[in-house]
Amino acid sequence: MREIKFRAWDKDKKEMWNVESLYIADEYCYLNKGSMYSETATIKNRVLVIMQYTGLKDKNGKEVYEGDVVKVGTKKFQDEKDNIAEIRFYRGGFMMFLKGYFGGRDMEIFDGDCEKHEVIGNIYENPELFK
Repeated sequence: MREIKFRAWDKDKKEMWNVESLYIADEYCYLNKGSMYSETATIKNRVLVIMQYTGLKDKNGKEVYEGDVVKVGTKKFQDEKDNIAEIRFYRGGFMMFLKGYFGGRDMEIFDGDCEKHEVIGNIYENPELFK
């Protein structure tokens, strides 16, 4: 069974937070900076971008969330110029949307091959990676 976790990007402060609790009905999200002893905040949901954990880790053991940018490590894309993809939730699953791929297919399922990929940032803290 997959672990359900979230993180949140604060659009106003330009900061990434771990989500402790998400209260949809109250429109608030309770957040922390990494542990129960670190900085905490309560923020209205509408100023946050909520991202779900894929349940998978990259080749370095780092958790992969939607919005992460990964260096693709499968042989299938070794000929590609950039080998960089953004992780998105699309049509019921997590997909890798490849940067600059115009060969008729611009996405791949993000699945058990993830131990070959490496998280190099995310689209919020590192927007230059995917432009």
